[in-house]
Amino acid sequence: MANSPLAVPVFSDAIQEVVDKELTEHNPAFGQFFTGVLYATEGPPLFVEVPVRMGLTDARSPYDLDFLWWIGMGSTMETSSLDLDTCSMSIHHWPFDDPQPLRNAYVVFCAPQTSTDFRATVATHPPNAYINNQTSLPGRGWRGNVLVLRTAANYNPQLKFQTGLSNMTEKDLYLSHAIVRCIVQEELLGRHTGPYFAT
Repeated sequence: MANSPLAVPVFSDAIQEVVDKELTEHNPAFGQFFTGVLYATEGPPLFVEVPVRMGLTDARSPYDLDFLWWIGMGSTMETSSLDLDTCSMSIHHWPFDDPQPLRNAYVVFCAPQTSTDFRATVATHPPNAYINNQTSLPGRGWRGNVLVLRTAANYNPQLKFQTGLSNMTEKDLYLSHAIVRCIVQEELLGRHTGPYFAT
């Protein structure tokens, strides 16, 4: 499958540089960027700049950002959109059972974790070495990049798309690592009621 035109390449330093350059030189220029943490399929987590989607003058939540630049969706028809129900998750309590909400909520975006039955028609993502080393589940593996963004206010079910945005900093890394490790492990163990990455 590595040679398939549907396969997404490993998100190496070289590809990250290409994405950075394309974002910087984009015409028309992006109006605003916010900093997120990328768990790429190659290398350690790193800070990346995520642009506000074209056509928007005001970003009201992480869902208003053009996160597909960093997810790396390949060259299929599915690349122009992403099913947010199965490829994003809002984290507003940590640990999950803590009744005290976080001061800032986090939103995690990822590539679809497609089953074997669908891999013939959907872009296949390479395994994510960093994440898989953190979860250590034999025989199971996470594929593709994971991007974490931070809101300006805590998540509210009625205001999901109006939480505001703030930049991720080094202070967020420990919590971000813990969240990603936990939700990926829960997903790979099949403990979610919905498919793939559904909330």
